[in-house]
Amino acid sequence: CYSDSSNVIYVGFLGTDDLLTSEFNIYPNPFSKEFNIEFQSKDNSVVSIYNSIGQLIENINIVGGNSIQKTKITASNYEKGIYFIQINTKEKSIIKKIIKIE
Repeated sequence: CYSDSSNVIYVGFLGTDDLLTSEFNIYPNPFSKEFNIEFQSKDNSVVSIYNSIGQLIENINIVGGNSIQKTKITASNYEKGIYFIQINTKEKSIIKKIIKIE
């Protein structure tokens, strides 16, 4: 952490985001009609999909288990653009960006 003469404070982080997001895969990215989400959680989870201006597009409830959770999202009715996928579990919340090209 340091500051310069403009009174702006800069804070650095050690890459903890990379550790969290490595547990959460989205593919293909970019996508056209559908995409897959894979993550591991023993607890029930909620996948929330937001458009680029933060409007909630869809919530999907996923029942937890001992294996990797795989969910296919049909998004043919989504507009072309950027979306944010948020996974909420009992322990954490992770967000990734995905792009629809057609």
